[in-house]
Amino acid sequence: MPMSRLEYLFSLHVSKTISPAEREELAALVDDPANDAVLQQLIAREMDAPAELVPLPGEASLAILATILRTPVPQQATVIPLKTPIYRWRYAAAAVVLLLLATSGWFLFRHTTTKDLATTNAKQTPTQDVAAPLSAKATITLASGQKIILDSAGNGMLATQGNIKIEKLADGQIAYNTAHKSSTPVMYNTLTNPRGSKVVSLTLTDGSRVWLNAESSLRYPTTFNGNQRTVEITGEAYFEVAHNAAMPFTVKKANEDWAVRVLGTHFNINAYDDETATKITLLEGSVKVTKGTASNLLRPGEQAVILSMSRSDNTTLSKVEGKEVDLQAVMAWKNGLFNF
Repeated sequence: MPMSRLEYLFSLHVSKTISPAEREELAALVDDPANDAVLQQLIAREMDAPAELVPLPGEASLAILATILRTPVPQQATVIPLKTPIYRWRYAAAAVVLLLLATSGWFLFRHTTTKDLATTNAKQTPTQDVAAPLSAKATITLASGQKIILDSAGNGMLATQGNIKIEKLADGQIAYNTAHKSSTPVMYNTLTNPRGSKVVSLTLTDGSRVWLNAESSLRYPTTFNGNQRTVEITGEAYFEVAHNAAMPFTVKKANEDWAVRVLGTHFNINAYDDETATKITLLEGSVKVTKGTASNLLRPGEQAVILSMSRSDNTTLSKVEGKEVDLQAVMAWKNGLFNF
């Protein structure tokens, strides 16, 4: 015997392959009392239950049937007992069909959602990695006001400042070396590394090394005389200071009353103007951070924080314990990594 349309649509629901248009058609067939006998047999066969189904309560049956037929349910409708057994079973049948609809709909939703998420993720996956800046746009401003563009300068000697030779090494590092032992007046140079430039490295005449991040600058003397080594920074820099107990090394920022004093150590300073705080992070050795009359002595892995919103208030200097400082995040810029 050929399969009826109702049987065919019902089988599509069971196999979860029914289309939206066919689902609408099945709902209409369920609403037709002429199909009650066939539908009862199909449901009984599918649910492996006797043909005589137990009816649901009237309110639940009406709500289920209304959902299938897409008709609104009255908020306070009077439920009239249904005398005819075939109508009672129609509501129960509707409940079973709704259960099948809900089940197939859930599988369809899960399949579609997974597929959509996979498509979305595929669209959002970058086709290639974002490369760090490849060129150094940094410049050195000499005491005379002359500017040296490092990226276009060849390796070798760049300039002289008194008896100090400024050289560009093969690895791109800038080094200040003393040509001879005669005394020379102190002159100041400024290394400026603009936004979008790769990290630039500098070796001072005392052997200390400085790595300067983009949008940062370092003002320093061409040679260190007396009993202090002092440099000024804006932006971010990492220092590996050559040890000299007789000549402490100090890092400051112009127009601010904080300072970092060391004898020889490795530390990072983040002091951008648009940041809400200045952060000094110690990696090796020890440093003393002072602001006004307040001070903090840092151990490796610790960080001093100076709030920028109240620079005149000595109480804004605080210390973050080592266990709370992510050193990899702090040093990501120097290691050529983006930290999100």
